[in-house]
Amino acid sequence: MTALAMSGSLEGAVPLHNTLFSVEEWDGEKWAPSEELALFPNTAFLGSEKLYHVHFHAPTNSVTYSFDKGAEHQSGRLFFTEDHLTFTGTITTLNNKRKMLRGNAAKTTYDTQRKKKSETAWSNWKTFGFETYWVGTTLKPKYHLGDEDITSRTAMIGRDKQWRTTIEMGKSTNPILGGRDTFSVVIEMPPKSFAGTYTDESGTIYEWKGAQQPASVALTTANAAAFARFDKQPLRNSIGPSGFSAELRAAYERGPDLSVTDLANVSCWVVQTVKDPKTDRPG
Repeated sequence: MTALAMSGSLEGAVPLHNTLFSVEEWDGEKWAPSEELALFPNTAFLGSEKLYHVHFHAPTNSVTYSFDKGAEHQSGRLFFTEDHLTFTGTITTLNNKRKMLRGNAAKTTYDTQRKKKSETAWSNWKTFGFETYWVGTTLKPKYHLGDEDITSRTAMIGRDKQWRTTIEMGKSTNPILGGRDTFSVVIEMPPKSFAGTYTDESGTIYEWKGAQQPASVALTTANAAAFARFDKQPLRNSIGPSGFSAELRAAYERGPDLSVTDLANVSCWVVQTVKDPKTDRPG
């Protein structure tokens, strides 16, 4: 396994460990595809650029970085949605050029199996998956069960201290259209598997589990080996951007000449909250 040099810490953000995001950049008129963002427990990369003094700020669910001096200074602050599937934020690049970014993780899809509680053998069943996507400037969630779009009756309802996430599907509010089946599952973090129960329209209860498809894993997981050629200049210690005094900024290896306050000034675009489609409340 490839080991990447330390340039920060995302210790407080387990769902972001080894995650890969497609990034879009605002060009002044529209959102255009840009480089990928790769996050690891001890470092991060934006395209081919290794980021330094990477830090997770739990109160705002944001990732910050800040390094180098003068015209070489770079910094950024990226705000993540609660499900950690999407972010928006602002960065500064060389010569203080500022950019607005947004990004999404790829669709997560599981192969699933189910069995009645009285049975011992598992049977292959429908796929299950979720994603977020943008419609203009509006962020929307999407869930599917097999070929059926179940977004209108499905939502993330909670997360525990180990970041395990509970997703539930309720009955349709329009009985004419069917949709009387339900489920409740807990997704492990990282989201490689889930387990829970599925209840069909007749009321039969099944144990239900799923494993993320290999192709889905490849699209959503940051591969350290793919970034090894951009990995350079390890830090002796990791300091969050807010931990720099003026003396440290002047003397520390790859320390920035600006403190974390510059991030507050450039990062004024905060991510929209994804709403629960069943209640229209933030989910």
